[in-house]
Amino acid sequence: VGVFGAVEARGKRADEAVRASEEKLKLILSHLPDAIYVLGFDGSALYVNRATVNATGYSNEELMRMPFLDLVHPEDRTALLGLRSDRLAGRPTATNYSFRVVDRSGTVHWVENRVIVLPWEGQQATLNYLRDVTAKKQAEEDREKLITDIQTALEAVSRSQKEWQNTCQLLA
Repeated sequence: VGVFGAVEARGKRADEAVRASEEKLKLILSHLPDAIYVLGFDGSALYVNRATVNATGYSNEELMRMPFLDLVHPEDRTALLGLRSDRLAGRPTATNYSFRVVDRSGTVHWVENRVIVLPWEGQQATLNYLRDVTAKKQAEEDREKLITDIQTALEAVSRSQKEWQNTCQLLA
């Protein structure tokens, strides 16, 4: 009885230590500035932090009930389902990628997602770090438009210069 009791006590202490570690991790995650979303391999939410609630406009309870894909822009869902399928099959897949989410008010945000697979409360899950990169994407689009506008203007100046030269030659 003494040996079994000691083994049982050691097992209980180990379980308590695991639970305490999980609680510390959740406490840390809850205070990070980036949205953190833990998803089970079935797509259900296992954990969302405060930043996720603030970014989406949905309550913690709502996010825990809704499939994550409901937040994803319809045009990006197929790509994300493909990544999830590859991950579930154990195939190498991207761990850092961008997609769009739609918040409660209907506003579209670009997010960069970093994802890792890890055990969570006895099951395999993905830990997703989502950072809003909407401003960065807009700046990139603005930059590309500016480059295109400059190229168009330079081509117009070049055409005008050639036309002027042709006109001058005709008058000479």
